[in-house]
Amino acid sequence: MNEAKKVQELKAIQSELTDLHQLLNGEFV
Repeated sequence: MNEAKKVQELKAIQSELTDLHQLLNGEFV
């Protein structure tokens, strides 16, 4: 697999997780 593509996908997943964390923090704080 292409390394650059892997990195791109990981960054996309990471940003989605960050958004989820912000949503959860907003709900539970």
